[in-house]
Amino acid sequence: MPEPDEREQFLATLPVPVRLALRAQNAQALETALLRMPPDEAEALMRWLVAAGVVRVTDEPSTRPEPERPMPHLPPAVAEALASGNTDAVYAALAEMPPDQADKIFEDLRQQGLL
Repeated sequence: MPEPDEREQFLATLPVPVRLALRAQNAQALETALLRMPPDEAEALMRWLVAAGVVRVTDEPSTRPEPERPMPHLPPAVAEALASGNTDAVYAALAEMPPDQADKIFEDLRQQGLL
């Protein structure tokens, strides 16, 4: 797995929905992002992500990819909104949270370049 700075450079090269799903640690959003890609590209990207150690495929029947490295924990509504790539949905999800918690998450996302 790449070092932290290399990891950020690596993630920056990925399609936005894939990058957001990985940062949000949302396997379902990653699966959705891959399904929206042309099948051959999605398959190649998934093989590359597994080989790079970014995700691992579980032995569960769904074989959903799971992020390998821990990322900041996000409430499900915020993670889903991030993975969708819809910043309005992210802001809406943050608006539903207690202000102090939403402010911290907003600042974390802004510092990571996600907002």
